[in-house]
Amino acid sequence: MKNPSSKNRQKKKRRFSRTFTVLASTLLASFAIYAVTSLFLRSYSNELSMQNQQYTSDIEQSAAAIEQLKGEISQLQEKSRVLGMLEGQVTEDSNNVYYYGND
Repeated sequence: MKNPSSKNRQKKKRRFSRTFTVLASTLLASFAIYAVTSLFLRSYSNELSMQNQQYTSDIEQSAAAIEQLKGEISQLQEKSRVLGMLEGQVTEDSNNVYYYGND
């Protein structure tokens, strides 16, 4: 058996060194991509959470305004209020029909 010459040993060493460099570079690149992606997703998640809170607040305010308007509508629909605004300008029929004017 022949002993490997020093040239063959250096080639194997270089090949190992290149493989290690490629693997290390790939690992570092993967870690960098992971770190950047992780930071981006956390930031985006926080932004979406803030928007969600804002929309929830807007919906609650709108719901309160709707309830207030419903109350005003029901108050304005009352018969006595409408007749009170007309102050005697309306005559009532026997069938609960109201006529506006002096006829």
